[in-house]
Amino acid sequence: MLINYFGYFFSKSVAVLFLMLAVFLASIYPGFNLFFIVVLVLYFLSLLLNNSLGLFFMLALLPVMDFGIWTGNIVFSEYDIFLSLTLACMFWFKRDVNFNYKNNVLFWFFLVWFLLCCAIGFFNYLTTYPVDDVYQSAWNAIHVGKGFIFSWFVWYVIRDSLITDYDKSLKLISAGVLSGLGLLALGILWERHIFASVVGFNSFYGFFSVLLDFASTYRVTGFFSTMHVGGTALDGYLVSVLPLAFFIVSRQRKTLYLVLATLVFVLGLYSIVVTFTRMTIASFAFSLVVAGIMMLMNNAYSKDKPNKSFHNFSLMIVFFLMIIVLVTAKNMAGYQALVSGVLVFLTSLIVLYINNASYIVSSLLVFIVFSLGGYGVFDSILDSKWHEDTDSSTAVFLGGVFSFGCALFGVLTSLLLKLTGMSIRNLVLPFVLGLAFLILMVGMGSTRMTERMHGVSSDIETRQHHWVDVINSANSDQVSTQLFGHGMGSMPKLYYQAHFDKMQLPTYRWNVLDGRSILEIGKGGYPFYQKLSLLPNTNYELQAVIKSEGGDGTLGLDICHKHILFSDRWQPDCATTSFKFKSTEWQSVKWTFNSGKLGQYGLMDWPTTLQLHNYSNSVIAIDAIQLTDASGKEWIKNGDFENKLNYWFWISDFEHLPWHSKQLFIHLWLEQGWIGLLLFILLIALILVNQLALFRSGKTIPIALIPSVCAILGLGLTDTFVDDPHTSLMVFGILFAALQWPNTTKRNRGDFADTNSVKAHF
Repeated sequence: MLINYFGYFFSKSVAVLFLMLAVFLASIYPGFNLFFIVVLVLYFLSLLLNNSLGLFFMLALLPVMDFGIWTGNIVFSEYDIFLSLTLACMFWFKRDVNFNYKNNVLFWFFLVWFLLCCAIGFFNYLTTYPVDDVYQSAWNAIHVGKGFIFSWFVWYVIRDSLITDYDKSLKLISAGVLSGLGLLALGILWERHIFASVVGFNSFYGFFSVLLDFASTYRVTGFFSTMHVGGTALDGYLVSVLPLAFFIVSRQRKTLYLVLATLVFVLGLYSIVVTFTRMTIASFAFSLVVAGIMMLMNNAYSKDKPNKSFHNFSLMIVFFLMIIVLVTAKNMAGYQALVSGVLVFLTSLIVLYINNASYIVSSLLVFIVFSLGGYGVFDSILDSKWHEDTDSSTAVFLGGVFSFGCALFGVLTSLLLKLTGMSIRNLVLPFVLGLAFLILMVGMGSTRMTERMHGVSSDIETRQHHWVDVINSANSDQVSTQLFGHGMGSMPKLYYQAHFDKMQLPTYRWNVLDGRSILEIGKGGYPFYQKLSLLPNTNYELQAVIKSEGGDGTLGLDICHKHILFSDRWQPDCATTSFKFKSTEWQSVKWTFNSGKLGQYGLMDWPTTLQLHNYSNSVIAIDAIQLTDASGKEWIKNGDFENKLNYWFWISDFEHLPWHSKQLFIHLWLEQGWIGLLLFILLIALILVNQLALFRSGKTIPIALIPSVCAILGLGLTDTFVDDPHTSLMVFGILFAALQWPNTTKRNRGDFADTNSVKAHF
């Protein structure tokens, strides 16, 4: 009875706290206006009417609701406001659940631990002197720590929802995972100019040249605003979620859901390839191998179909050999050869599988397809830039070989299905798995990834030196620091302190001078920027009041299409200028220009971005800056800096090491001490114990969670991603789920749903 009262009081108290937090964050949000209030109210009302929708929204909005690069806000994001509202509703209406979760003492200890580490990171760097750089202030502890803390509360409500209504909860969780991944993938397509190419090109060739451009050095960032200083926030989210998406695809039974889930999964694969991050792709590929092995083992343990595992294994072997042929064809002759090979394979398979005519007719149809496919490969070889000197006879021979191989594998797959009595739906798992490896292998064989692979040894050496620097910067003889760490969000501050006199690092501050609100930008060339929405072919006038505190310097201005990080390509559409200073006095400057092609694709492409560069060896102060068109409309927000640095953001295009430990275990040791590191290792060990026990008992959820954990640990060997709150929320949410996923067949209440009743979802 005491436990029930505690649970009731805890849920109601947490609900009130999160509601108060949501109201407070909304009130200080830079974009607070009537429209924003209406959206929040409608969202809150929808949760009041059906609070279980929170399971969907928490996952669907997580990777895309971060507009920090527009608002200039780093400490909290729009997602924090919506998540706080969601948790407030879900905790308030949470049903009382009496269920003995495994490792519950450890789970509760993590909440205390995360709060303690946030407090350490906050108070260790709390000073009476305001610091506007979040990464150097006490607020970075809140910025980093909130992801860990939110993950605890998110899993707390999800686990009780699973016990209360397993089937409904899993449908909402599955839909949320796929929706979030799908929205993020669409954002990445936008980031890679896919939508702009649809508007700007009049031919499919232009569209596909952009879609299949794997030679560019530009790596995608998604909507993770923390990637303005590099890092792998996007990568961490993708490697943790894609194994879940793969599992969801494998569990679908309805054709429409299967097609939609597969489409989202393929878009996710494309997203992970265009990160051009070696360990990201390798970690996810390893998780796919683990998932495939676990699925085969699960089939082997099946009592109703004991031979299913062998059949699926045989199909996977055929698909694996097919992938080798297709990748070889693509590397030799381009994408036309790859598409031709896929069409030959699929047509041969379908013709033999569904054709009831004689083998002569079937063989004739296959021969026709083989000939057409061979011609496609032949034509592709002759046009390939890699085989400009290939004669026609050699091209004919190679085309015949590739086409014959694809047709042969199609025939073998069809015969295997008929001999084993399997339907064509049994190809779903091998096909999706094969498609995943095909996309990954094509990406790994791209020009950009080939260049990246050649730099492995030098990059490893760079990382090793960086790890030593990070460890040395965190060196402390205090026993308390060794045990509890320096606190959440402390890594950049420690690195600055140890390296500020050795390298150029960004410095800036908001200040009040002679009654003026000003922005002071230190030397180093790190640009300050603001997102604009300029119209093309329009005349604009920029005016500013500026001074150089050193009396001699240069302020550079440019307006270009830009998302977060730089593009490797020169952008001829940029409008640029610079102002030189010869004294320490304030001076007014003016610049008129025509926007030309800037903003020509509107929302379909990167926004126009104003960037301010300090090319001086001293501080440059900006009192006010405004940009007007012929009608007098002002395009710059907070140009007088009266609202401090709202809508202004800074970026580090090239230097990323000062903000990231580049190793998960080192990062946890630095910020959470030896206790935090040992807790994490204990968490992983207990996860494996719990998930393997569930797997042996016949549950399939470990096929989703274990590969995800493997991918997280694999990427963590060379990268840090839990310094982004959105990614750490997803990562630790998955880890907590793997730690405590309820085995409801061992229930202590008679009205719990059985996990085996859900076959089309998790």
